Amino acid sequence: MPGTVSLSETLVGWHEVQESLARLTGLEYAVYDVHGNPIGMVSGESPFCRAARRRESDTATCDDQCGRFIRSSPGRPGVRYYKCGNGQNVFALTVKSGGQDVVIAGGKTFSNRQEYEGAIKGLMEGTGRLSLTGKHRYRFVGRKRLKETVDLVQAAAGRHFDISHQKQKYQTRLSRLSALLENVSLLYHEGGTDGFVRGMLRNLSVLFDADAATLTTYGPGMGPHGETTVHEQGDIAGLIPAETLGLALARRHARSPEIYRTGKASDMDGLGLGGIAGAAVSVPFYRSGALEGVVCLVNPGFAPDEAPSLRAYIQQCAAILENKRLKGELRDKMKGLKELVDIGSKIGPMMDTADILRFIFDKSAEIIRAERGSLMLINEATDELVVKVSRGMSSELSASLRLKLGEGIAGGVVTTGTPLVVRDMETDARLSVRKRPRYTTRSFISLPLKAEGRVIGVLNLSDKENGEPFGEEDLEVLSSFASQAAVALERAIYYGKAEELRQSSIMDPVTGLLNQRYFSDRLFEEIDRSERYGRRFSLLVVRLDGLKGFGGRLGRRASDEAVVETARALRGMLRSNDIVSRYSEEGFAIALPETDNDSAALLAGRIQETVSCLGFAARDEGAAGRITVHLGLASYPEDGLALKDLFDKASALAG
Repeated sequence: MPGTVSLSETLVGWHEVQESLARLTGLEYAVYDVHGNPIGMVSGESPFCRAARRRESDTATCDDQCGRFIRSSPGRPGVRYYKCGNGQNVFALTVKSGGQDVVIAGGKTFSNRQEYEGAIKGLMEGTGRLSLTGKHRYRFVGRKRLKETVDLVQAAAGRHFDISHQKQKYQTRLSRLSALLENVSLLYHEGGTDGFVRGMLRNLSVLFDADAATLTTYGPGMGPHGETTVHEQGDIAGLIPAETLGLALARRHARSPEIYRTGKASDMDGLGLGGIAGAAVSVPFYRSGALEGVVCLVNPGFAPDEAPSLRAYIQQCAAILENKRLKGELRDKMKGLKELVDIGSKIGPMMDTADILRFIFDKSAEIIRAERGSLMLINEATDELVVKVSRGMSSELSASLRLKLGEGIAGGVVTTGTPLVVRDMETDARLSVRKRPRYTTRSFISLPLKAEGRVIGVLNLSDKENGEPFGEEDLEVLSSFASQAAVALERAIYYGKAEELRQSSIMDPVTGLLNQRYFSDRLFEEIDRSERYGRRFSLLVVRLDGLKGFGGRLGRRASDEAVVETARALRGMLRSNDIVSRYSEEGFAIALPETDNDSAALLAGRIQETVSCLGFAARDEGAAGRITVHLGLASYPEDGLALKDLFDKASALAG
């Protein structure tokens, strides 16, 4: 478990200390584990112990006696003393090394010469020889002096193992912190939010030796009905009710931003971890200064003084995620601006109102990825909103739908001139309507189309492709597009009205033919061209005699239909460069450029026959012959050089 230092790590360097103590005091020292097994070498080994081990029986006796003494020492406070079978004084000192008990045993000395000589005599009787020569080979240590020596050993061991433990602990934590920092830089290049979060949790679970690591983020409200997203890593992640855990911790961190550590059974039950885990550590996950979620480590190897490192890592990860989000938003906005520029270049040349309406709706839906909607314009004559383009709406409903200004959602938006973004119709207090059975989601945008500060229509879009609600960022980009789209739309509307006015100024409203004024202007142009280039030109007048009486008997509509039918027949017999007009209630005039008198006469005959066969008389209840066709022809230059002369002659011939 991280934070735990191994026994072998803490013993590094102790043997050098042990050798120094042996040289300084002339005593034996060795380290044993709790089972009495030696760890490492023996320093300053007692010559009597070495000599006694030459006989197998003595070796077994020594190992048995000293072994029992050493094995009984762990767990007992203080220093224990013992006199071995050779009469030597032995001590055993239990110390903590890396969180584990070890026994430092040693001494193995005589208090005085009498004890020493008695031991020699006994040893000689057993072996028959003695290799202990010279007084320098042994040092006598009394009880008091031995205790002082043991105090020295105890102080040296305590200091060494404490320092070693702290050193190893800090080295471990330094390595962990370095790994965290290194992993943050590596995580920065992870693609996407999900990949980044998975990497973050994987690092936490491994570096803190946690059985599981989770991140729960949530939507507005931070309640059990909030929109939560849960990520988890670790061996027991599948057993953890991560969403419940995350929300419970989120409510706790909403009251306190501090790291939360618990191992209490009651707390674990309250978090939904009872029977699954014994401890948990949670860190609040902030983005843009707001609590967005909670990171939780389950059964971690976590020391209290590592909290700042853990918090810093989480905060740095949150900052990277925020940077990624902002970078993505900036990239999307730059892309959106480019699209707006492209859209502006495309919509600019458009002049047809229907094309612009379809383009505005399709691009708006594409920009915010909406699947349904409508574009409605104000009918100024009736003060109603009329659907011009729609998607996801039946053609019957689209054609029949009419909203008074101020009526419904769209009508209200037009009246206020303020856009409406609704995330959830069911909970939005601004709405009285709650059910929309035709739609997939409960979110929509309704945006007024304004030109020069005047509302001309409304754009309604709903059902985002990915099922998410629309937000302010959708409204922002849509408004940017809609502002220039509305200008183009109003320009097209004005252009259409201007074109209607122009057409009405030159066209006969019944037949759609040129009217008398505009026809006269064209005749002057044709005569001028014929005179300049020496070309022929003919003028044909067609008069419907009896049309007024026909209308009086059958009504104005019947007479208008007769005129329209005649106009349609005339257009069908003329060339594309011939010019036909209605110059009076009963008469038509036809200009025939580059046509001599003979060719014009042939055409006049065909017109006479065709119009006479249209059968107007059959509609007059058997009064045959009531409408008759008369034609007059005049040609340039033989019948006149001036427009008036030509027209007078042709009119006179037509009667």
